[in-house]
Amino acid sequence: MQTWYYSHKGERQGPVAFEALQALAQRGELDPHQDLVWTAGMQDWAPSGTVPGLFPTAASPDAPSPDPGSLLAPRADSAPLPEIAPGSQPLDVIACLQRAIALTKRHFGQIIGIGIVYWIASSAVLIGAEYLHEPIKTPVLLLGTVISMFFNLGLTRVCFNIIAGEAASVSQLFGEGSKLLRSLGAFLLYFAMVSLGFALFILPGIYLALRFGLFQYAIVDRNLGIMESLRYSSALTANNRLSLFGMGILTTLIILAGALALVVGLIFAIPAVTLAIPLAYRFLQFGPGALQDQPGTARHRLRRIS
Repeated sequence: MQTWYYSHKGERQGPVAFEALQALAQRGELDPHQDLVWTAGMQDWAPSGTVPGLFPTAASPDAPSPDPGSLLAPRADSAPLPEIAPGSQPLDVIACLQRAIALTKRHFGQIIGIGIVYWIASSAVLIGAEYLHEPIKTPVLLLGTVISMFFNLGLTRVCFNIIAGEAASVSQLFGEGSKLLRSLGAFLLYFAMVSLGFALFILPGIYLALRFGLFQYAIVDRNLGIMESLRYSSALTANNRLSLFGMGILTTLIILAGALALVVGLIFAIPAVTLAIPLAYRFLQFGPGALQDQPGTARHRLRRIS
């Protein structure tokens, strides 16, 4: 069955069957001029109204194209990378780290600016709680943890945009609040599983942490629910959990090296490590192409699907 991707209100969705697209069009949930569609075999994204049979009465092929400055404006090189079967491609840890370092250099000023706002916003309550006394301290610490998770979701979106060459801004730190409860629920299940695993001679805990550890990226990326995000992480990490363990060791060594470099090295090491994990997530979805620029350019091949 041929699958399609589509844009709606500035976000890409899919894959879906053509019949599902037709149902959206019939309900008026697809704009024939502004919402784009793409499927394998198409050279580029096209206005949905130009696809024969999609709308009851197809829009004119002369319909105006979206604003060239918009997130989804079509380009000759913009066809999305095809997804690979989970576990079919060995994770290239070194390539992920090299790409993270390269992107940190390329966007260093922007990353530092957003990072400072993130650190202040996510840690202010936790730091302040340390100066409080019981019984106030504990609930304030819990509140601070939830606030930190809220901003961590936003930071995940920022990272996805940076590694895809899309617009990243401070405002995105505040834009994933609708996913907070799901993320909190998934975290509690994840924490319970991993804690039980560590109680059973440590190794099961490491295995569970690696298997389900990408749940938050799945929630932000695919807008999944609690159980769906854990299942997606489990599928995506298949055959690569040992590689992810190796990445965890290497990223820890990078942080330690940054700390030894008179601590100043952390200013570069922390952003690089922060980008490395979502890059690994994209690699597991799309393969080595997720780490590359368009040939002869500084434009990213990776384009966000959801």
